[in-house]
Amino acid sequence: MATTVEEYSAQLTKMGIENRALDHPALQTPPEVQAYLGLTLADGLATMLMKAGDHFIAVVRRCDTRLDSKKLKSLVGTSKLRMASPEEFEVLTGGLPLGTARVFTKGLAVYLDEKLFEKEYLTSGSGSFMCSVRVRSEDLKQLPDSRVVSLSVD
Repeated sequence: MATTVEEYSAQLTKMGIENRALDHPALQTPPEVQAYLGLTLADGLATMLMKAGDHFIAVVRRCDTRLDSKKLKSLVGTSKLRMASPEEFEVLTGGLPLGTARVFTKGLAVYLDEKLFEKEYLTSGSGSFMCSVRVRSEDLKQLPDSRVVSLSVD
């Protein structure tokens, strides 16, 4: 396991988030990772770094759900919403590769979709294509500046 993943895991533990690193071959998509781990898409989470108006936010949803952008726009109070560009992603994450978003990115408000909490544990990105982090979903509420909201398409 890479030192950066170990440091990230320790950071989550300090926040009170139970977690466990899971090594795997270099895999880049949630379906690949979840299948390798013997899990379903409903057992994984996706963290999307987005620009909402003039600031960036993190949106966390289960991998088997779709984001309702109208709900999110209403929650953040803007009609301008887009994914962070690859360059913005790199700056926001301190140089992590696009596609390895972690559930916590320092300085960003976090919007947690309520469907996350239907599962006890979820698999998250770790900053590496060769490792994922299994987190206790209820503990995600410990993330700084986080809110549980309804963000999924019904």
